Amino acid sequence: MSSSGSDAANLTRFGRAGADTWAFQPQWSPDGSQIAYLSDQSTYDLALWVMKPDGSGRRQITTMNDHLGGIDSPDWHPKGDRVSFTAYRTGKPQVWSLTLASGRWQQLTDIAGGAYDPQWAPSGEVLAFAARDNGRSDVWIMAVPEGTPHRVTRDGVSRSPVWSPDGKALAFLSGQGGKFDLWAAAVERTPEGEFRLGPPRRVTQGLAVDPAGGLSWSK
Repeated sequence: MSSSGSDAANLTRFGRAGADTWAFQPQWSPDGSQIAYLSDQSTYDLALWVMKPDGSGRRQITTMNDHLGGIDSPDWHPKGDRVSFTAYRTGKPQVWSLTLASGRWQQLTDIAGGAYDPQWAPSGEVLAFAARDNGRSDVWIMAVPEGTPHRVTRDGVSRSPVWSPDGKALAFLSGQGGKFDLWAAAVERTPEGEFRLGPPRRVTQGLAVDPAGGLSWSK
């Protein structure tokens, strides 16, 4: 649809009576030529698919064994040559990247409690994500490929980071107080290469947003 909400077009027609097939989490490619999304059209767990903006040319990108957890939270790399996502290939959720032309998988995180909600910075050199540690969920940032992950929130109830278009700030969801609200903070990098956030600013109060729904920061 247009940004005003007009001219809506139905690109997939799953979920109708008698059909247990769904489409989730659409993501535009950087050049606008493709839409990545998740579907169980031919699998038990959600797999990664891409299609053209008119809904044609649908093709499945990932192939995994069923009943492991599938794919979640796809995000295009700014170059448009690969898609990163959460996958359950090793038992715990970790962030992986798949190069579309070669089909090559690359594991980007190795967090003991699991990592999810990946979001590339506009530069394509830094990744924000959420990770669990002792039952607590926080936002982390790391340079890719050789960077060390740095935890940048400490409240234990934060996830779904998204970069500002200039790459200088992060918005994220935090469940402080029992309901998830929108927060934002400047991203800083020390001379030693560590990432940290400036003082977080609470943007909403009592929004009670779905933490798994993710965020999008307009251009």
